[in-house]
Parts: sequence; structure tokens; C-alpha cells
Amino acid sequence: MDASRTSYSSPSLSSIRTTLEDNYKLEVSEIVLLKRGFNDTYRVTASGTRFIVRLYRCKRRTEAQIRSELSWLCYLNDHKLPVAFPLSDKKGEHLQPFIAPEGMRYLALFTYVNGNIQRKPDLLQCKTAGEALAKIHLVSKDFNPGPFRWDYSPEQIISFARNQVEVALQPFPEDLNYLDTLGRSIQERLKGVELHAGLCHGDLQSENFYYQEDGSVNFIDFDFAGYGPLLYDLGAYTWYDHKAKTPAMLDSFYQGYSSQIHLDKQEIELIPLFGMLRALFLMGMWRQFMDGESNSEWPPLQIHQFVQKLKTWSIK
Repeated sequence: MDASRTSYSSPSLSSIRTTLEDNYKLEVSEIVLLKRGFNDTYRVTASGTRFIVRLYRCKRRTEAQIRSELSWLCYLNDHKLPVAFPLSDKKGEHLQPFIAPEGMRYLALFTYVNGNIQRKPDLLQCKTAGEALAKIHLVSKDFNPGPFRWDYSPEQIISFARNQVEVALQPFPEDLNYLDTLGRSIQERLKGVELHAGLCHGDLQSENFYYQEDGSVNFIDFDFAGYGPLLYDLGAYTWYDHKAKTPAMLDSFYQGYSSQIHLDKQEIELIPLFGMLRALFLMGMWRQFMDGESNSEWPPLQIHQFVQKLKTWSIK
């Protein structure tokens, strides 16, 4: 089959079952597709135990970049940190090649995380999440698992977002001027600021926190993990669902984080700026990956409307 004619195929459940049963010591009784998107996510039940299967999209990330994610998750699990982590097959491998019409995809089997998503967590839950994130940053301080696709340095995000939307925004030159001004303003504000950098989760939205009955929290979905200033993760948390997050909720999250990694006054004041950088990254990423299937197409008018929101966005 000509791979150029297929961009995102849907594998049969039987092919996934065969891959799992051939490579892991599992007797699969159920496979349920939970989500199509940047990757395909399945819930698998085998011998009464639930697992998550992630089938990575073709050409979205290299094998080396995927392995870096899995290596970091194994490292965090080894340090008893609360993350969904990959399981080894019978040969000790974490990643399975999975041939698809569009090209090579990869499959990984993860632990299943129970718990609940809270779009408006209480103050204790916010504090617990901040503390858990800081522990991940702290433990990972000197760990380098390999290459990641995403670079969250401010200058890279600004350049990436601007380049992705440049052609689409030709009918809206004032938007391009605004993005240029915003980029210069962010870089000017960060000039001379010493930022602690390292491994970032990269996607701290509500769906990626699972709160447990004992009050603890587990992190999932490290698809957007990458290197950058650690404040980027705090900015991403602050930006997501910002209309539902009160100042008290954000303060509790920052307090939890600061109990492990101290945040000084300047760093706290910079967090909304990194929230803006998260918004810029998403704008560029959505535009780059628009395909009308897993991601809606972003026509010029929709990008223009997003830029208008950026102009008024702030954390209250």
C-alpha cells in the first residue's frame, strides 16, 4: 500500500491483542478505545487487571524521542514518584514496533491509574499537586534520558508559534505585529533572569491529574515532555482552566510546589508569563498538526480569534 495515501489508520483490535499477547504475559479479555488524537489510547483488561495501551502516531515523534519519555517515566517510578509508567515485555523491552499503512508506529503498555479528575480541585488538592510536581522536578534535576521533540525555551516557543501561523495570518497583519511585539516583550522581561531548567511534563491540564482517595495525586500523559525552564510547567498549570481557578487555588498550588523547590517573589510574578508562553506553544502546535481528524483544522479566522484572546488573557 502507498503510505502517502494514508495519514492516520485505525488498527484492528485483534492486531493490538496479538501484539500484547505475543510480547507480554497477558491473556487479554477486553480492549476499549478511549481516545484518538496525537496518539491512540486504549484501556486493556487482562486477567482481571486493567492497563493502558498507547499507540503512538506515525512520524509525530522519533523512536528515540518516545524512548526518552519512557525512560524518564521508569526513572520516576524507580524513585517512587506517582506516575503511570511503562511495563516491560518478556524480553525487557518497553516499546513494540507496530506496522501501519502510513508507516511505522510504536506501542507501549502502561500501568492503569485509578482516581478522579478534578476540574476545580479544592485547596488541599491544589497544594498536593504542586508538591508532587516539585518532587518530580527535584528528582529529575540531573537526569538526562535522551532527546525530546519539545524545546520549551522561551525563544524557541516564540519562534515556533510565529513561524507556524505566519502564512495563515497574512490577512491579519495586525495580529502578526502583535505576536512580534509580544515576543520581544517576553524576551525583554526575561533578560538577565536566571531560570532553573530541566525536564518538564509539558501538559499539566486537568485530565492529566488523577486524585486518589487517600489525597495523593498521580500524573499521566507525558507525551509533551521536554526540556525547558521549570516555570513552564507552573505556567501551563496556571493557564489551563484559568477561568475556573481562583487566586486561592493557584496560591495553594504554588505553596505546595515551594515547599519542595523554593519560589521567590520574582519567580511567582513570572508564572503568568509562562502561561502565555504555553498558550503560544499550543497555537503553534495546533496549527502544525491540524489534519481535520485528530485535530480540527485551524483556518485563518480561528487563529485570528485566538490571538484576540491572547490580547486580553490574564490570570486574575
